[in-house]
Amino acid sequence: MRALRIELRRSVAPWAGLLVLLLPLPLLLLLSGPWTHDPARWESSTTTAALWLRWCLMFVWPVALGAGAVQGMRDRRSGMTELLGTTPRPVGQRTGALAAALAVCLVVGFGALAVVGVGNVLLGGGHTSAAFLPVLVVGALAVVAGGVLGLAVGRVAPHPLVAPAAAVLALVLLTLANIGLAGAQVSSFTTRLAHLTAVIGDPRGTMVTTTWSFDLVQAAWFVGLAATGVLLLAAKSSRAKVIALAPALLAAAVAVPLLPARPADAFTADAAAELVCDGPVCVSRMHADRLPVLAEAGREALRLLARLPDAPTRVVEDTSPQWVDQLPERSADVVRINYQMDSGLLEADVARTRDELLAGVGVPRCHAANAGGTDEPIIAALTVAHLTGADRPPADYPGHFTGMESMVESAWGRFSSHPEDVREQRVVATRKALLACDGTALDVLLPEGVR
Repeated sequence: MRALRIELRRSVAPWAGLLVLLLPLPLLLLLSGPWTHDPARWESSTTTAALWLRWCLMFVWPVALGAGAVQGMRDRRSGMTELLGTTPRPVGQRTGALAAALAVCLVVGFGALAVVGVGNVLLGGGHTSAAFLPVLVVGALAVVAGGVLGLAVGRVAPHPLVAPAAAVLALVLLTLANIGLAGAQVSSFTTRLAHLTAVIGDPRGTMVTTTWSFDLVQAAWFVGLAATGVLLLAAKSSRAKVIALAPALLAAAVAVPLLPARPADAFTADAAAELVCDGPVCVSRMHADRLPVLAEAGREALRLLARLPDAPTRVVEDTSPQWVDQLPERSADVVRINYQMDSGLLEADVARTRDELLAGVGVPRCHAANAGGTDEPIIAALTVAHLTGADRPPADYPGHFTGMESMVESAWGRFSSHPEDVREQRVVATRKALLACDGTALDVLLPEGVR
């Protein structure tokens, strides 16, 4: 304990822990980014906050690695190697105290960051559960493994440029890994390798968490990596250094085949995605307070859609991850509402919620999240107005944005000029086109064009 206290005072360990805490905070608290926007606002739930903290390891892990490398070259750079070698105290004890000090400070820094994240969720009234704990535990193991590996790198190669070079290289590799984990359907061996890094990709929703098998495999890998770092610190001979690589190599050999080849397979539904129902209308447990409004709006929407062939009979919240290369789930008998992609709906009244359900004739978009153009808002405006029997589209039709007014008015003028039966046939055909994602639905609804 005395050696540990000395290392805590004279090493860079406290500063490394402080950087782990302070580096991500301005990013998360002061700047705008994907963590402040739908579909995965970091204050929406403790699990989402934990996933964003894992995302921050893209910047934090290189800092831990670089700080460890700076500390690892201390003895060699200070010319103390030969002197310390003559002392009766084994090298393993000296380096063990140093590794323990760095590990403690890194865990404290990452833990303090987690406290800030959870506190932000509590202050914002977000959903809380224990599902975030495994995500954070594996993240802490990753940070410790990075720091200890840095100590070993600094001890083995005590050159002044090694620490910054290692940190920059780690940042580049983690950035590339994070980019490679962006698509749900991309299945490849490189995806397995990307899962060996500290990042797990951008969070893709407020109701997803990592699978237990993924957490266990990653934890085993990072423990093996940390063990290699510790053994390299204590190694004196070249033979001992080669043997020290065994834990990391063994952990990698076990982990790579077990890690998912598709990014989507690393995630599963959180307990917050459990459905709470009122008759034919269901909402996630996270948004259970919206059930009264959604139940009233859902029954009204189902009544208006009942006149169509193969009319839907249920309204269900979409709780799936919002991947950039994955279309929303669709079926003829279910109308889905997506609070993740539009958190503004959490404040919507019954009429606005009903219009959201009627948009697209009760069928979700035919493009992935955050992709699309002007077709979807026009289809929403025309179908909502037709199904509700209004003489014009609502002012706040789903998907509307500034600059669309004249285009929507022109489209409604052309659409409403047709007899009722023609409009009804076009709406039915549009629903079929959206269910099949076949062709351009706007051409089916308005073949003469918008203008």
